[in-house]
Amino acid sequence: MAEAAKSPTIKVGPIVDKISEKAAKGFEKAASLKKNEKVESFLKGATPKYEKAKSIASERKSIIFTVAGVVLLFLGSNFKNILLCGQVMNYFLFCSLKTSFDELWAAVSSAWEKMQKEEKDKNSPKVALKALGEEKGSEKVSAFALQLFKAAAACHMVMHGGPFARGIIVAYALANGVSQMLGDLLDISGHDDIRAWIDKLILLTLYFFFGGMALILPSLALALNASFVGATLVKDYGLKYAKLESLVASQGPFLIPGLMALGVFSYLLLGGGDMAWYFKLLLLPAYFVEGFLGLL
Repeated sequence: MAEAAKSPTIKVGPIVDKISEKAAKGFEKAASLKKNEKVESFLKGATPKYEKAKSIASERKSIIFTVAGVVLLFLGSNFKNILLCGQVMNYFLFCSLKTSFDELWAAVSSAWEKMQKEEKDKNSPKVALKALGEEKGSEKVSAFALQLFKAAAACHMVMHGGPFARGIIVAYALANGVSQMLGDLLDISGHDDIRAWIDKLILLTLYFFFGGMALILPSLALALNASFVGATLVKDYGLKYAKLESLVASQGPFLIPGLMALGVFSYLLLGGGDMAWYFKLLLLPAYFVEGFLGLL
């Protein structure tokens, strides 16, 4: 019986060797740069500045979130992409994306430690890939890339997928937010044994209500959604920063609905939330992010 003919193959070994050789030179240059006095002094000077900037950002977190809340409260409909993409990430994808990144970072850190123990060729790409492979790095890179693709696809769907896709995230955000407020407001004493069922029934009713609103009146539902997020940020950060906790305690569950009503009223008053040119200039960075997300 004649021996079966071998299928043709393409040898890529020499190409890999050349790429590895080029990458090794790059690794060596990067290592030499790290030991350079000017680079080393720059890094030493940059570290305290970074820590100082990080500390200032942490201290001023309340101001940053308050400003974001005010913008979303009154002008949130102008930043539809940021709002919807941020919500779909926060509600559905953030935890899995963070877990995947943490696992990848741990694998890279472990691989780096193994590379430093090598007596020779510690800067070789083959050594790096081998060390990363021992930590199942390729699987973790693939998992992280998959999470990124999921995030991009989800953001694309809610931004460009039509009213139904947008309606899902808007209804989810508003229904869950409003149900929590109603939970604090409604007194169902005497029916504590079926409290969980009542809460689920209220949530289901809110899903239908806000889902219908998102399909029939999409612009108004979007403005209501933005006002809710903005009102929550103003309540959680702005009023506490201004030391008005007594106002939060006294108004209770009526504070956020009141701020939402103010935001929706301003949306209707401005004829759809359009902004004057000086506001657009002031919020130019946010417009750049909005435009970038619109390209997804």
